[in-house]
Amino acid sequence: MKSIYLLRNLLQKYGVKHWQYLVLALSFSFFSAVIWFSLTVSTGMELGFLTVLIGGIQGLLAYLFMNDKGEPKKVFFALFFSISAFLLGKYLYFEHYYDWYLTAYIDKSEFDFDLIMFYIRNINIGSLQLFISEAVNVFSLYDILWVVLIIISSLQFLFYNFEKDKPNLINSHRKKFRKRRFE
Repeated sequence: MKSIYLLRNLLQKYGVKHWQYLVLALSFSFFSAVIWFSLTVSTGMELGFLTVLIGGIQGLLAYLFMNDKGEPKKVFFALFFSISAFLLGKYLYFEHYYDWYLTAYIDKSEFDFDLIMFYIRNINIGSLQLFISEAVNVFSLYDILWVVLIIISSLQFLFYNFEKDKPNLINSHRKKFRKRRFE
């Protein structure tokens, strides 16, 4: 915990920007959804605990980049990117197992990164409407549990210590004027 606190203060010391957090959180959300989907397909089991880990890491990123405790924009983006990673992973899962339209055009017997990129490139309104209409087949009651755990893991860092290090100005002036003569 102390190391997380020190890392956050170090980032604040060098003046991290809001756009840096957004780029990092968005890229982490995308790649974690792809990794979660690929592990789900390769093991044959839906590994929902990984989405809780994704939510926790998104909450940690929001905590590290916050200027004030409970900054609403960072909290919202942590929740948004966590839930969007979950939904993107579920969408890729749907495309791989349930989309009958794509089955006629591609060979799903070999699972690789090109197949994942094919799914992502072919996101369109028709496939999203099919995903929404087939949500009963894709989502289960466990998914509600995973979403609740994602929200909890994203928000847990709001309750951590949030004091900023205040520089000791007296010592910094002493170091600055040491060994100087004033006449």
